[in-house]
Amino acid sequence: MKNKKIPALILIIILLLGVTPYLIGKMAKENIEDQVARMSEIPGYSIKIIEYDLGWFTSRMVLSYGLDEHTLSIMAKSTPKSNEPEMFDLIKQGLVFDFTIAHGPITYQKGINLAIMTAQGSLQEIKSTKYLKVKKELGIDEIIDLFVKLSFNGTTDFKARITDFDYDGQDRSGTKLTVVFEGMDLTANINASFDEYNLTIIAPKLSIVSKAGELSLSQINSSANGIRLNDYLWLGHGDFSFAQLNLKDTPKNIAFTVKNYSSKYAISKEDDKFLRFKWNNNIDNFTNHDLNIQDITLDTDFAHLDILAMTDYIKSIRQSYQNDVSQEEAAKNIQMVAIRAGENVLKGSPKLIIHHLDFLMNDGFFKSDATVTFDGDDLINIQQLSDPLMLNKKLSVLANIKFDKIMANALTAIGVKKQMTTGGVDLSKLPKEQLDQMINVQTSAALQTFINQGYLQSEDDIYSSHFHMKDGHKLINGKALAIPGL
Repeated sequence: MKNKKIPALILIIILLLGVTPYLIGKMAKENIEDQVARMSEIPGYSIKIIEYDLGWFTSRMVLSYGLDEHTLSIMAKSTPKSNEPEMFDLIKQGLVFDFTIAHGPITYQKGINLAIMTAQGSLQEIKSTKYLKVKKELGIDEIIDLFVKLSFNGTTDFKARITDFDYDGQDRSGTKLTVVFEGMDLTANINASFDEYNLTIIAPKLSIVSKAGELSLSQINSSANGIRLNDYLWLGHGDFSFAQLNLKDTPKNIAFTVKNYSSKYAISKEDDKFLRFKWNNNIDNFTNHDLNIQDITLDTDFAHLDILAMTDYIKSIRQSYQNDVSQEEAAKNIQMVAIRAGENVLKGSPKLIIHHLDFLMNDGFFKSDATVTFDGDDLINIQQLSDPLMLNKKLSVLANIKFDKIMANALTAIGVKKQMTTGGVDLSKLPKEQLDQMINVQTSAALQTFINQGYLQSEDDIYSSHFHMKDGHKLINGKALAIPGL
């Protein structure tokens, strides 16, 4: 009796293993179609399933991603007829991806996976002679490698790898061009309800060098987390950073370097009515010709941002964008939406807080903070603010600055050198001692003038100013003073 049960059990297991992949494949297809439909709701873009061949253990899907018909129509009307129609044809074609889908419960793509399905995809060959030529010159087989995993809890994990390449050749004009790209990795994760996601992007290096200039970025990192607030707004936080940016435009004589830039943001609810947006930026070093600024910090906070007003703005922009109207009418509609939303945001009494705007230069320091509040009570419409008296009454400003004599000299030097260069003076032929003395004299004279006028206070070569504006009254360092332009 026992021996008869064992073959029966084995038969059941074999049937389950044989039938389950097909059932799971159907489930995966329905899930994919649902997610594609949701992503297609984003205005401006189009994502479509061109083919879906459902198999027993595996399926094949062809997916297109590009601009939607409305956007393409706008581009066709607004863009002059090009000498290279192939480019617009490529834009219309969009990107087409070919996926091989493996049905769960166990798949073997990129390792062993316990999931509803996994999918490996690559970019189909783009029908462009120029693209194929460049691809051949770079020696690239696959530009993008994609991997998707749909877990049994409904979570979708997405990985994309854009391949690295080196190019040492010529641009369209025949000028030498060198490009170094060390690839980019993107990972994303979205939950079953499609209301929470995580995203990470890493790109080690991008460098473009030509006769016209240079652009290079290194150690690029970005991440974001989002939680859906409603159909139009997301809460969350994220960051972006890079180790170094070099930009050089030879014809325009523009050249600067940024070292160790980092930026962080957070969008959260203050309460059921308002949002708060925090944004922090830091730069270790900024260099532009002979200008060198260190430890730059900008830390800001936007508070009391009305949720209904911002929701209405995004919803109305989408609707306006999707309507088939002329460019002029679309621009007019967007302007009306912006005015209406702006009024409603201002009625919520928004506030801008600058916690820090600080930097160092030539061993001198500059520190500042400010708070700008708008009183939205009794505001009927935005046209009222065209009256300077009304605007001044509605605005409340608190601002503090502090800097030392070294910083004042450094800022004055920038103005003096620019003025002299514009006047045709060759600074390289001017003795350093003479230039320093000139800068010191002008700095001391300007600082003393501001002190005498009450705009600055001083103590041991440290200068400060406190500005307060409320109910139309303006005070600098506690004294009522007339301020040009206010």
